[in-house]
Amino acid sequence: MRPIFLLPTVIALSILTGCAYQPARIGSVPAIIIDDGRYERGYDRDDDEDRWERRREWEEERWERERERREEARERAQERRERLRERWEDRHDEWEDRHDDWEDRWDD
Repeated sequence: MRPIFLLPTVIALSILTGCAYQPARIGSVPAIIIDDGRYERGYDRDDDEDRWERRREWEEERWERERERREEARERAQERRERLRERWEDRHDEWEDRHDDWEDRWDD
């Protein structure tokens, strides 16, 4: 009777041992860490405030860059409108000169 009980026990232990095996390339991380400093993030309110201050500064810099980009785009658009207006005025003046020349020819 003893060998019959021993055989299932050996099989069960070998199955459990096989399930617990992990290849060397995969590192295990324990679910509960007791008194190990590397996984513990020492919470410090000053660190948290510094992080938020850096975040605020970064956001302000980003907003400033965006505002400068919009101002530059607005200036470029204004310059483009001025150039178009000057071109339109020049063409209109040329047309008036040609029209006046044409009227002068017919008046003679």
